[in-house]
Amino acid sequence: MLSIALSSIQILANSEQNALNKNSYDIQKEYLVITEKLGNIKKAENLEELQKIHKSIELFKKRADTRQKLTQKQIRSLKLNLQLILLNTISNNFNSAFSPEDVPELNIQPPRGCEFAISGMSPDAIKDSKLRKEYEDAIRKNAEKAANYNFQTWLRKTKPNLLRELVEYINQNYSTHIQDKNEINKAIDTLLADEKTRMTIRKMIKESESH
Repeated sequence: MLSIALSSIQILANSEQNALNKNSYDIQKEYLVITEKLGNIKKAENLEELQKIHKSIELFKKRADTRQKLTQKQIRSLKLNLQLILLNTISNNFNSAFSPEDVPELNIQPPRGCEFAISGMSPDAIKDSKLRKEYEDAIRKNAEKAANYNFQTWLRKTKPNLLRELVEYINQNYSTHIQDKNEINKAIDTLLADEKTRMTIRKMIKESESH
């Protein structure tokens, strides 16, 4: 999926315009950086990075492209691609076994056998090495569960917003002409692996056109 996105940007590249000053803004380079980062989102620890990428995509296209002379149609397709790749990344990271009711503990209770036990206490306060190790493992597992819980919750809350943002972007930047529709459908089919998400987007686009 990422290789397809990367190959699409190569079509737009113009090697004769690569000798501008170092402070110039290169929209193609930003596109490549974002797509590469999205390809590395595979676990709960990546949540903060994913949130930053989401913000970068929201701001994409709002700065003047001083390095490459791309047409507005080329630039709009880059942002469309980024929105679709972000949606695809989110769908790929969904864990079907996730349950919102299975909430992580706020504090872990020390194991039985500790002379002094208060929920959330420091492992250093446990003298017995075996009990201390058991407690440390329980804290670590709960921390991993909390990270995954936050990650999966964010994915589920964010996806509907992204779908609305995508349809709004399409309505604002694309017409109902067959050429534009073909571009949109090709991007959806190429960059979104999840059939259900593809169907949802097309349904939302159709409903928005009827309003």
